[in-house]
Amino acid sequence: MTGSYDAVGPVTELGSLLDETSEVVGAADLELVPMEPLALTAAGVGPWAGPRSLPLWLPVDSYGLVAHDPAPARAAGLTPRAVADTLHATLAHERARGLDRPRKAGLTSVEERELLDRYRRPPAEVRHP
Repeated sequence: MTGSYDAVGPVTELGSLLDETSEVVGAADLELVPMEPLALTAAGVGPWAGPRSLPLWLPVDSYGLVAHDPAPARAAGLTPRAVADTLHATLAHERARGLDRPRKAGLTSVEERELLDRYRRPPAEVRHP
């Protein structure tokens, strides 16, 4: 096989991905806390990558980033890996490297906790920085 291919899998709804992730990591008590994009940006949280970011959050004007056609790759014989397999491999890799290590992207556990604590207040009490 030669050439360039977008090695992407089928579209997966975020809710389904989060459900499957909670099963793989054993988080039966997972609480999903929906947050408005404006609240996230007001709190200094950015989308996708970088410090203080959420990796699965894309602004609407960036949706094209994940709009790739997998048909050419499949026609060439590439097959997508099951999401659960990717999750298991990623979790094993993260555990081997250390779950609490410093990272170049995402929120620290302290930043996440502070954000959730502030956002869980009744709406009239939520303070945007």
